[in-house]
Amino acid sequence: MRAATDRNLLRIGELSGRAGVSEHLLRAWESRYGLLQPVRSRGGFRLYSEADKSRIRTAQAYLTDGLSAAEAAALRQALDAFDEPAAQAEQAGWPR
Repeated sequence: MRAATDRNLLRIGELSGRAGVSEHLLRAWESRYGLLQPVRSRGGFRLYSEADKSRIRTAQAYLTDGLSAAEAAALRQALDAFDEPAAQAEQAGWPR
């Protein structure tokens, strides 16, 4: 993982409290499903972005709708993959 430089990142305890899920669950979603993509601080702590927080909220909504954790993670990752080309084009200044 790359080193963190953004000051707006959250440590796992902060994200856990804001999202209303346990730290254990966040680690599980990261390791089992690849749902979260934290960067690491120089001290090795996980640091989560707003995108990670958004992924958690979306996954929680899918779980509430009756999907399994694996299904929720897969659907959210599919949405991320679908949105990625648009985000890359926008960052490149397209359309002009």
